[in-house]
Amino acid sequence: MDKKIFIVDDEPAILKLITHWVKNEWEYSVRTFTNGTELLENIYEDPDLILLDIMLPDLSGTDLLKQIKRMNKHLPVIMLSAQGNIDVALECI
Repeated sequence: MDKKIFIVDDEPAILKLITHWVKNEWEYSVRTFTNGTELLENIYEDPDLILLDIMLPDLSGTDLLKQIKRMNKHLPVIMLSAQGNIDVALECI
């Protein structure tokens, strides 16, 4: 069975870059989403890993992370951010 990675980011260039890297480096199947609502509508597909942007247009990445962890506390989530804010980083831990 293929490993699935979900990538959530509202920047098309970032989605394209990360998708290309993941497919070439790890040969995983990739699903991309541009907002948190799309992710939550498809979370039942049981991804093996989520790469999640902190700043999304509809939900904050930190709020989305909390929802994901309530559904599956063992699902690995890697937070992505262009911000260098330590408070946001600490909130995600």
